[in-house]
Amino acid sequence: MSIYVHLKYKTQLTDKEILKKVLKELKVNFSENKEELICNISRYQLHFKKNKTGEYEINTQGYNDWENDITNFREKITKHYDKLVQKQLQKQILENIKNKIANNKSMQIENEQILEDASVLLTIRV
Repeated sequence: MSIYVHLKYKTQLTDKEILKKVLKELKVNFSENKEELICNISRYQLHFKKNKTGEYEINTQGYNDWENDITNFREKITKHYDKLVQKQLQKQILENIKNKIANNKSMQIENEQILEDASVLLTIRV
């Protein structure tokens, strides 16, 4: 027996632009309404809205027999979000290192190589 309920799911997602990028990359149609992202999965309309601590919560109303779909969706979004955050962090760190090298006249980047595990190997001439 299905019960119509209001469901709220916590996430650790905080960056709206990364969340939008994740939704686009996963081909999830969404709209933006003020501070809220709204998307549809299964038979639910999901509302991503920031809470007081700055994290997005997923709010929806519907029948509880679709709860597993939403849980799976949240896990998929979170996993992809975490990968994008790591990529962005790696990019920022790499740019910081390159800037420090560029500002130091006794050093020069000789080679930059992206390895199989997506790490970056810099060869620096001193």
